[in-house]
Amino acid sequence: MLAPETHSLSETEKPVVLICRDPGRRALLEQLVPAAEAHSSAIEAVLAVVRNRTRAVIVNLQDADGAERDVVAAVRRTRPDVAVYFVVEPEDEPAARRLVQAGAGDYFVMPTDVYRLPQVLSPPPAQPAATAATVARQESPAAGVPGRERPEQLRLFVSACAIADLAQCEPRTILREGAAIIFHALDATRGCLFSLDHQTEGLVLEAAAGETPGSGPEQFQAERTAAERTIHSGETLLAQPGDSRRPALCVPVQDDGETYGVLCISDKRDGTVPDPDDRDAAARLVGVMARLYSAAVRRERFAAMAMRDAETGLLRADAIEPYLTKLVNRAAAQKATVTVILLRPESGGPSDPSALGRLGRTIAARLPQGWQGARLEGDRFVVVGAPRPNTQPLPQEVALLYAARSQGVVDLGSTGAARLQAGLAEFPKDGTDARTLLAAATGRLRQP
Repeated sequence: MLAPETHSLSETEKPVVLICRDPGRRALLEQLVPAAEAHSSAIEAVLAVVRNRTRAVIVNLQDADGAERDVVAAVRRTRPDVAVYFVVEPEDEPAARRLVQAGAGDYFVMPTDVYRLPQVLSPPPAQPAATAATVARQESPAAGVPGRERPEQLRLFVSACAIADLAQCEPRTILREGAAIIFHALDATRGCLFSLDHQTEGLVLEAAAGETPGSGPEQFQAERTAAERTIHSGETLLAQPGDSRRPALCVPVQDDGETYGVLCISDKRDGTVPDPDDRDAAARLVGVMARLYSAAVRRERFAAMAMRDAETGLLRADAIEPYLTKLVNRAAAQKATVTVILLRPESGGPSDPSALGRLGRTIAARLPQGWQGARLEGDRFVVVGAPRPNTQPLPQEVALLYAARSQGVVDLGSTGAARLQAGLAEFPKDGTDARTLLAAATGRLRQP
């Protein structure tokens, strides 16, 4: 039996129980929730709730040690008026939604959504009963509305800041993480983001909201169809009230006249579908993301141009070793093979200096998808294959080069240097780092 109350506490005087062992995160939570009682274990926190009147329990999911459902159940049995809230990482949001279904009050995603905590724990006081005068003031554009909108505006502003923090990321990371931030900002339980493949004009699923383990494009056919309409029209689509079409909202990801994809939202956590306010908020957040994505794409293009030899279009000599290092690291993780082939004109190279440029352009034109070539110092070139399983055959375009293992000579036709010496090395058989592989391939060049 619970001990009787000795005195009555106001709601704001009741302490908040906090379960969090991470020092940095606990400092942030204690700043947002002053005078919180911090505990290091779920058992200690539940005992504190049982013994004393508390306002709420905040649990850092990483510190719940698997007892998060037990905490919710215990608090609901002993103090049904005390809400249990969870602080989670973005990847733990599906688990947090299940906890809400099990009786938790709400969850807050780090690092942006957690700033809602003060408003949730200390909601604004209830307004007095409406009179004719108060109704008139509430209907006035200047009265009351800003105060009610401020929490939502703050949430959208914090979300925009979180998207801006992705400025130095790679383009696909900006799309994926930016979409996740927008889905959370608009309380979307079902939604997705498609990117536009400009080579095939097809849509690629980049991100999805809600619990969609193993989800693929086939699970979002309705969204794909609507996204294709959005791509063609270039305008935001919003279903009218009562329209059962899915999705309800499609926002093009576009900047400076170029479209990069479409963000779609079908359902919201409160059971409703997106409305005009959501459309406007989504358009603002998607606009921020689109500008960052556009800048990242341009940054990658400029970086790629700086790595290329101007005459041949192949990688420059100083770029091949870092590039090959990335391939080797990826192949090591995938237990795959990387092929390296050194090429050099036979008999000391062509007498015409321009022939080396023609040779480099010929090599570049014959490279299959996923393969890269580089122009090295002097008259040498290198061809590098993407990591491939041992059972996967080589592309037909490099089968001739691969034959250099036994022949040591490759014929590329009328390039001014038709016959090339060739040396081949493979990861991991001939070396486990880029420099060793290049040296092994160079050592196997057939001497004139």
